[in-house]
Amino acid sequence: IVEVDVPQSLFEEQGRQLYGAYLLQLQ
Repeated sequence: IVEVDVPQSLFEEQGRQLYGAYLLQLQ
């Protein structure tokens, strides 16, 4: 898992979906 310092304000909703899909691709 790669941790990236990003303001949650930018990834409030889209960030969750994109990050979730990204994690699914890793698994």
